[in-house]
This record gives sequence, C-alpha cells and structure tokens, in this order.
Amino acid sequence: MVFGQRLSRFPESNHTSIEAFAIMRQWTYVALLITSFLAFVSPADISDAALDGFSNGGTPANFMSSLGVRAVAPMYAVIPMEGKNLTVSLTLWLRRVGATGSPYGMPHQSKDAIRILVWVDNPADLQLRKYGHLLLPAEQGVWQPELLLETVQPGPILPAKLEYGKKQINEIGDPRVRPYTFRVELPAGAGNCFKVIETSYPKHKAPLCLPPAAGDGVCATLAPATQYTDMAPALWFAIGPTRDFKSTRDWRGFQISVATRVSSFLSYHIAMNTTGLLLYVDELMRLYLMNIPDLRQYVEAGTLRLIDWLMNERAHDDNDGRGRPLGYNYDQALFAGHALLGLSACGANLMLVMTDLDEFLYTPQPGIRWPEPYKNCLSHMNTEGKLPIAQFKLQRVEVVSTKWHPVNEHELWSDPGRSLPRFVSAVSGGDSGVPTVLKGTLSPRHPLAEYDWIYKEPLSLFHTKPVIVPAAEHVLFFVHEGVPVHGRSQLVDISCLTMLHVVNQFKSRRNDSVDHTYKLREFRHWLFSEDGASFKGAGH
Repeated sequence: MVFGQRLSRFPESNHTSIEAFAIMRQWTYVALLITSFLAFVSPADISDAALDGFSNGGTPANFMSSLGVRAVAPMYAVIPMEGKNLTVSLTLWLRRVGATGSPYGMPHQSKDAIRILVWVDNPADLQLRKYGHLLLPAEQGVWQPELLLETVQPGPILPAKLEYGKKQINEIGDPRVRPYTFRVELPAGAGNCFKVIETSYPKHKAPLCLPPAAGDGVCATLAPATQYTDMAPALWFAIGPTRDFKSTRDWRGFQISVATRVSSFLSYHIAMNTTGLLLYVDELMRLYLMNIPDLRQYVEAGTLRLIDWLMNERAHDDNDGRGRPLGYNYDQALFAGHALLGLSACGANLMLVMTDLDEFLYTPQPGIRWPEPYKNCLSHMNTEGKLPIAQFKLQRVEVVSTKWHPVNEHELWSDPGRSLPRFVSAVSGGDSGVPTVLKGTLSPRHPLAEYDWIYKEPLSLFHTKPVIVPAAEHVLFFVHEGVPVHGRSQLVDISCLTMLHVVNQFKSRRNDSVDHTYKLREFRHWLFSEDGASFKGAGH
C-alpha cells in the first residue's frame, strides 16, 4: 500500500507506522463528521454561535478599548472630478446599536442597526487640510461613498443611508472637515457577520463580525443602570491622542509631560465627582502610561479608559503655501466621531464631554459637584413640546497665574509631585476590596491651585465645548460642535456650568497678566479655598 509505504520511510519501527496510520484514520473520521455538520448548519448559524459569548454578557478587552467600534481600512471609491475619476481611500468605523433593552434608551434606539463613520483621503494629496485639520476631497452634499452591507445568502444586501441631509449641513460651518455618518437598519435574522462594499469596487469586500450592542458590555460597564439614571447620568470626558506638536524624537520627555497632565486632569475631575476619562492612545503611549503605578491604579479603578487609536502622526513641513500644516490634532474630528459612535449604543444615563487636557469643568457655586449641575439647571432647560437637548454648549473662561511667567508656566504642569492621585481600598457598589479613588479631596499642590486671576468674560461662543448625550446620535462633529439627529443644541448659562481653560499649559501662548489686566479679576477655585469663594464673571 503506497500510504503505508510512505509512513514506513521514517526511521521508526513498523509498529510506529501502524499507530500513525490509525491516528490519521481517526482524523479522517473527524473531518467527515465536521463536513456532515457543516452540511446542516448555515454560515450565519456558525457566526452567531461563535459570537454567543457576547450575548451572555462577555466583555472582551478589545471591545472596551475600542468602545465596541470596528475599524476597516483601507477601502476604495471613485469620485468623478473635473472630467476625471479620482480614486480615494476610505477608513470606516462601524458600531452595532439599538435593541439593547436599556431602561434609559431613547425611542429610536429600539431598532437593531449598524452606524458607520467614514473618512475619505486622497492618496495623491495626503496634506489636504484646513485649519491644520484633515479636509475631505469632495464637498459634503455633492458626493458621498455608496456603501452596501452584504449578508450571507439568502439574506439581503443592505444599503447604508446617510444620517443627515442639507438641513443639517447648513447648520454647521466647514462641512468638509467633518466625517460622513451612515446607518444600516438590520432586519430580523440578519446575523452578526457581514461584508462591507463600496459600489465603485463591487468585488472589494471587507468582512467583519459585530455582536448585538446588548451583549458587548461597553455601556453596562461605563454607565451601569443600577448606578446612573437619566437624571443623574455618568459623565465621561473624551480626549484625543496626545502628540508632540514639535514631532521630536524625545519620546520619553513628552510621555512624562502627558502622564503628569493626565494625572492632574483625573484627580481634579474625580474631586468634582465625574465618572472618568476616555483617553485615546497609540501603542507607545499606552505602554508608557500603564507602567506608571499611579495611572495604572486609575485604570484598575475604571476611571481611566485607554482607547486604542490607529491613526498615525501626519506632521509635515509648511512648504506648499496652503496655510497651517496638519497639526498634532489633525484628526480631532475623527477621534470625536469615534467616541460619539461608540457611545451611541448607550442610553440617556451617559453623557460625554469633548475636551482637552488644559480644560477643567467648573461650577461657580461653591461645593456643587456632578451630577448636581444637571439636576439643578441643565435638565430644567428642556422645554415641553421641543426636542430634548442633546448637546449642552459650555462657555469657556480662561484662568491666569501671576505666580508663574508664561514662558515657564508649562513646568508647573510637568511636575509629578503636584498631580499624584490618592487611592484607598474601600467598599464600592457592594464589592469589598475594590480600589476606589478617594473622592472629594484634592492635593493643595494641584497646579490649578496656582491660578489666581480669571477673565471677566468668557471666550466667544464659537469656542464652546459640548456636554453631549451620545444616545441622540450626533453627526458632523468638529472640535466644538456637531448636530444631534434626535435632539437639539442649547447654550448653557455660565452661572450653571462652565469650563476653565489654562491657555499656557503646554507652551507659552500669551502673557495675560501684563497685557490684559483690565479684563481680569482675582480668583481662587473653591476646591482650594475654605470659604469657597464664588465665581461672578460674565456679568454675574
């Protein structure tokens, strides 16, 4: 027998050859059984079975570090432009939403769907930009990708529909710096695995699997319904990837400066009783931050969530005469869109602040911490008969330190001794021994304690920062604002809630104590003051 002869060529006894033959025959039987099983089980059933762990409450680490969003890149499309066809590159982020059964879900969240955030690059012009941010190669409303979602046969091929139209585009400025957002309604039995197609290249297909939002655990982790309600929501902050604006090779020095600022940001906002920070990081920054014991404790306590971000640095020389080069935050609209996409599966018991490390939430009334501002004033801004407010626009007020010269002020924020958090082992939520950040206390050496002047007037209304209800599904977001699909925007009175802005935190930008003293007044944050001196700026 040829098969037996081949086995006997190995330098073992004939007995070994017989055993090997028996083993291979057993594997042949196993293969036949698997083939028989596959004949009776559809691919959709297999993919659903593979994802069954999600529906049983499993929360893979990569789902938390991506907020349940799947990235697909690159895909390609063709834009007819000036009599020619321009081939462009697409980056897609997809999120399964709806049908979660959340007690705080909004009416539109009852349907199972997939939302898709899309950015388009022109590979022939990777420095296409405006204000130092990425710019789409075509106008919004003139051209958009044509996306399809393919399900397994005999299921349907589902069209992706743009979530907004000219009305929403007209509500904002510079639509070309804002990403596209699409929606695919999923029929019953659509399964969990799909292939994404752009019709310019109908045989280019990107396969992926997305479990139902009800089972991925992201929202249940960030805003447990037993702890947060729509009247006392979890409040998370989102900050984009921190990059060296000088693009130097001093990685470690920059990482240290980021770590101290992250610690200062977290210790302050935990003292203000907010929930935590979603910090977007690359692989090097994640590795560095996780090796700092104090920051690792924040991660273990659940107040610092490191979100993986794969967009690379795109710094370049300013030599093409097209204005400000792409900056360290060139993809700010994309990270914000990603955060809003990921959290759009959550209910109205979660709110999100799009911010930066040099901004600090502030309540003018001494002793008022979150969620009191929401209960006392934000929730009262909703008017019967109108759409609910889904984007609260906070005015920003700049603070100044007369103790530090603007040239050296950044050193104040680079001192690790000023930003160390305090931790205790305590009972939290019924679980003993959970490491919990000690709330309501803040080191008197915190950098913000050094700021003793504040502007009498806030920055222009163009420079507001939003507190957002992601459940309302926001589109066309860029830095300061977007458009809620299922709600409206509203400016917040500065007497309720505002943001303090430290203009010289990273580098010297202005010398306010010399140049603008007539616009300033004395200030001390009530967190560092026994008498809780109040804030009475902007005419109050």
